[in-house]
Formats: sequence, structure tokens, C-alpha cells
Amino acid sequence: MMINKKLAEKQKLSDSEVANVEFYQEYRESLVRTMRTLDPAIEYEATLLRELSELWRKNEFRLQYFWKFEENSAYHREFNLPHCTCPHMDNEELVGTNRRIISEDCPYHS
Repeated sequence: MMINKKLAEKQKLSDSEVANVEFYQEYRESLVRTMRTLDPAIEYEATLLRELSELWRKNEFRLQYFWKFEENSAYHREFNLPHCTCPHMDNEELVGTNRRIISEDCPYHS
């Protein structure tokens, strides 16, 4: 996976930090690929989805750390996770705030 080279230069990332960003971006993609294969209507798969979403959140913090950004969940885009039923456009507008609009039937946020 390619990273944003201009951003890496702007953030003055070392080669090691770039390697870490690439690793955690790949890991995030593997989590998302796995989540896509699960069915939230099946109880044990819904549980697994929630567990994977926790790993995804932790991974987002690692990426913020290695990108040298503030570690802040207000910038996480959980509403883009597979099977999330929360309103995407509304939540995109709220990124950077501590507010989110959740859907009662969301397998992650309800």
C-alpha cells in the first residue's frame, strides 16, 4: 500500500515511521476485508464484528501516532466500516467533533 508521500515529508516521518504507517494501513485493510465477509445477522459473527471494530479503533490510534497527529477518536471514520448503518454523509460532516449520529440497528454503535 502506498502512503501519501507529500504528507510523510510534511510530517517529517523517518523511514521507520513510514514503514509503520504502511504496516498499519495494510492491517486496517485486512480488518476491513475480514469484516466484509461477516454477517451481522448471525449472532457469533456480530460479536466478531464488534471485536474487530475494537481492533480497528486501536489501529486508528496507532496510525495517528505514527503519522504524528493528535491521537483523537473524533477523526476516526467508523461509519465507513462494513455493515455500519449510521448515516455516512451526516457523520462525515461531524468528523473532528465529538458528535456522531448513530443508527439503532448498527451492529457497532447501537
